[in-house]
Amino acid sequence: MAQQTTILPIKQGSRTPEEFHAAVSAVVSQREAELQSMLMSSSPEEEAVQRYTVFRVELPRICEKLGLVESELSFIDYSWLVSLWQQQTEKEFE
Repeated sequence: MAQQTTILPIKQGSRTPEEFHAAVSAVVSQREAELQSMLMSSSPEEEAVQRYTVFRVELPRICEKLGLVESELSFIDYSWLVSLWQQQTEKEFE
């Protein structure tokens, strides 16, 4: 089941910082809702792929928070991050 994502123009241009922030927040909220919807209506195989996709989307933020460089992660570091992420998000995907 393919979902179509609406892309909102996010050019700051003449917008105030508050309007720009609201536009960005709206896009992020919409994408989170789409991801959650996808996770709620899928087969086990699709769910595994979708969970991995969510992890890959969140990985840059996780690395930044931990002071790591994503492109320099060792296999052990990457495996540790996957395991940590799974533990922290397990209840969200039940």
